[in-house]
Amino acid sequence: MPRLPAIRFVILALFSMCIVSTAHGQTSNPQADVNNFLRLDLDGARLDSDGFKKVFPLTDWKDAPGYDSSIIVRGYKAGRPSVTGGRAAIVVTYDVVGFIGGNTAWDAYNEKAPTETFKDQVRIRYELIMKNGKWKVHGPNEAPHISVDVALKNEESLLAESTNGSDEQKSYKQIVDALRKLSGKQ
Repeated sequence: MPRLPAIRFVILALFSMCIVSTAHGQTSNPQADVNNFLRLDLDGARLDSDGFKKVFPLTDWKDAPGYDSSIIVRGYKAGRPSVTGGRAAIVVTYDVVGFIGGNTAWDAYNEKAPTETFKDQVRIRYELIMKNGKWKVHGPNEAPHISVDVALKNEESLLAESTNGSDEQKSYKQIVDALRKLSGKQ
């Protein structure tokens, strides 16, 4: 039977190694961190400043533009990270259904006539860097990729606030109708 001081020494040594490896190594993993970023983006966090407060801790961005355009997606699939030193890359494939430009212009994906710039599946290579023991999304800082339901809620809100009979209201109504069809909420 081992002596009690020897067991204490082994436990103390293992505990010390954990502290040192955490202080000098990776305390997060790129897959989990990019998944958090993607989930927040899909939920519309980058559409307003309150949401951005949740996104900024996951990035190394000092600032970000205000977006009035969004890519509307049914979902996404993040690939496995490729890690080299303090850098990682993860390719994300989005299932795109449309694009909202300036909150008033709707461009639906057309299966019969896809264009070079607008496809149903878009792949984006996200790059992450290790900063203070955490993986941070470095780029690219693309337009938000939001769900159909989030886009619908956002456009319904804009429609409700618009002036009756205005061109803006007609545009919002057109987008809301298209999004309701996509979401099955007609």
